[in-house]
Amino acid sequence: MEEWKEYKLGEVCKSIADGDHMPPPKVNSGIPFVTISNIVDCRLDFSNTYYVPQEYYDSLDVKRKPQQGDTIYSVVGTFGKPVYIKDNKPFVFQRHIAILRPDESKIDPQFLFYTLLSPQFYRKADVMAIGAVQRTISLTSLRNATIQVPPIDIQKGVVDALRFIDDKIEVNRRINDNLEQQAQALFKSWFVDFEPFKDGEFVESELGRIPKGWRVKLFKDICENITDGVHDSVKDDKNGNFYLLSCKNIKGGLVTIGDHERKINKETFEKLRNRTKMQKGDILLSSVGTIGEMILLNEFPSNYEFQRSVAIIKPNKKLISSHFLYYAMKAQKDEIIHSAHGAVQQCLFISDIASFKTIYPSCEIMQHFTNVAYRLHEMITRNQQESRRLATLRDTLLPRLMSGELKVNDIVNAS
Repeated sequence: MEEWKEYKLGEVCKSIADGDHMPPPKVNSGIPFVTISNIVDCRLDFSNTYYVPQEYYDSLDVKRKPQQGDTIYSVVGTFGKPVYIKDNKPFVFQRHIAILRPDESKIDPQFLFYTLLSPQFYRKADVMAIGAVQRTISLTSLRNATIQVPPIDIQKGVVDALRFIDDKIEVNRRINDNLEQQAQALFKSWFVDFEPFKDGEFVESELGRIPKGWRVKLFKDICENITDGVHDSVKDDKNGNFYLLSCKNIKGGLVTIGDHERKINKETFEKLRNRTKMQKGDILLSSVGTIGEMILLNEFPSNYEFQRSVAIIKPNKKLISSHFLYYAMKAQKDEIIHSAHGAVQQCLFISDIASFKTIYPSCEIMQHFTNVAYRLHEMITRNQQESRRLATLRDTLLPRLMSGELKVNDIVNAS
């Protein structure tokens, strides 16, 4: 550690700023406007963003325009979530997010990112945060926060060791995106465009023209149960081993569990689980706030339950497969979003979901699609499991590398 020196973040960054403090004008297309909810597993998910005009973006100070090599860092509410900016794709944000622009003569850009990701820095951030209702890290506190920085060559070695793991996680994510797109494309071909059945006879239905012999079903008629998470107040237990999640934890086809989640004890978890009976094969749908995020549970949900902002849809497997209903919902996502109520905060009622309709082909055709989708999801699940193991390895190595306890050469020699 003799080579490592202590610096304030403000000393190793050219600038540390936050987003605009005034609400920006919003338009239907333009420059993406991201919030903390768009930060998913140390990356930005642009799938559900607002947009601002190009003129607004052009008017911003350069230190508020993210560029390749910057790290953005959440500082309000769910604080302590960093993202390394890998390209120069333009986007904007508000004051809930800070942007750190490294001085590359003093600190490697990705070393700065990993420093902010480390448990040591999170503990400092936890101390720096003020406020009871919405905890906030001020820019002054962030600039004065101290970090340990080794010489540049050691920084690059640490980055190489950790980036190798993150690159593999990113490869798995892209593979899974492709597998998911394959299943969606197949569903669209068969059950939206009816390409394999175009030579057959068609009839009119509530959902338009469909192949003769097919039907339209209400969700309530093909599901064992449709419910949502707990409505009542729940007692947290900071020492509990179970989590009480919300719609914010459903993003990009994953259930994400961060460091800030509400914890509950086993007794509370079992009481909630007895109500929802959530299990593998259920479909989760965000039903409050950001409507339409959904996930098919490929694994048993052993350590979490949800608040009321998530609907839990349990297909009746004697009537319809989970995979078919999931992709039917994906194909109807726009309709689901437009079914929401409320001016201030959008929401879907259980009765709304129960009245959704889906196309219902013959059992043979449905099973044929399910077989294909099931195989694709098995591959997705294996990749997700590997990525979790890699993330655990990264999170184990990270504090030891960032403290200098573990040398980069130790990892190279061990491998």
